[in-house]
Amino acid sequence: MGSRRRAEAFHAVLARSGFEPRQYDFQDKVEEHEDDPRGTPDTRALAPLLEKKPQPVGVLALGDPFARAVWRVCDKLGLDVPGQVAIVGVNDLPVAFAYRPTITSIHYPGEEVGYRATQLLVKLIEGGRRPRKPVGIRATQLIARESTIGSADVDDAFVRGLEMIRRQ
Repeated sequence: MGSRRRAEAFHAVLARSGFEPRQYDFQDKVEEHEDDPRGTPDTRALAPLLEKKPQPVGVLALGDPFARAVWRVCDKLGLDVPGQVAIVGVNDLPVAFAYRPTITSIHYPGEEVGYRATQLLVKLIEGGRRPRKPVGIRATQLIARESTIGSADVDDAFVRGLEMIRRQ
């Protein structure tokens, strides 16, 4: 499911639960500006939105690099993550757990997507019929980390070791 469809599904679930989500669309590639102390036009525009939000607030960033950018804005504003702002990313990329605090992320089953796409391609090459409906694979695993559950008082090497074990 693409980011746009993911956002639409997220909004629909929140609306059914009585919440009114607000959406902010990043325009920049946040990874290219990570070391810029001024931030990006996006992170500078995001700051006032986070400052005005009633606390606590949750943010679903539709990619882990964006989740990390949201954390950087919170850090600059002195907002406590996860006390005042809880952050969840998507894809479970290394950027989600390479820095502190680690970012909670929805794991994207990339290997399974590749495997299923290959199966479908082989079927089509062999003369099979195209599926009538899109083939969907659900991202069903939430990897809870410090950005939503807080920090255990353990050292970084231990946290990275646990992450490695979970992946195996």
